[in-house]
Amino acid sequence: MATATLLTLEQFSALPEYDERTGSSYELDHGELIVVSPQAWEHERLKGRLFLLLSRYFEDRGEPLRAVIKTGFILDEDSWRKPDVAVMSGEALRRAEQDRTLPLEGAPELAIEVASPSDTSAMIGRKVDHFLAAGSKTVWAVYPETQQVHVHRVGRKSTKLGADQFLDEPEILPGFRIEVRRLFE
Repeated sequence: MATATLLTLEQFSALPEYDERTGSSYELDHGELIVVSPQAWEHERLKGRLFLLLSRYFEDRGEPLRAVIKTGFILDEDSWRKPDVAVMSGEALRRAEQDRTLPLEGAPELAIEVASPSDTSAMIGRKVDHFLAAGSKTVWAVYPETQQVHVHRVGRKSTKLGADQFLDEPEILPGFRIEVRRLFE
């Protein structure tokens, strides 16, 4: 059985951002190179919808935009992960605002992963666990095929929300509340 060659964060940082031939991008998971295939239209549309809803939330509150897409986070000494959408605050946000060229160290406060048809539950679970272990307070795993959102919070049991239930995040997004089905409109 072949053993995968592990990369350091420095080696990973020297790679191109994406493969021009295939359109794939990369993440690093405990030294293992993860190739992320280009996503289907529905995945990108849903990611954009989530970003738009969060952008409006911050704008309506008169707060600076704290939601980002296509942003990588250094979660530990050999991991660089890119959630589909992220909400930052605290020190990570201050560092990003001061030097926009630095990779973001530490986990976002809220990481959002939109499941693709090719994602296995183990793949999503590993990423959820990684974000929570690195310091994210909450991870939303969004499942378009079933119109569900699985909410994972540090130190609490995960919650599965169906289309007719409401998604909120009182600690990170006070006052944010939306019926799950509206995410998929």
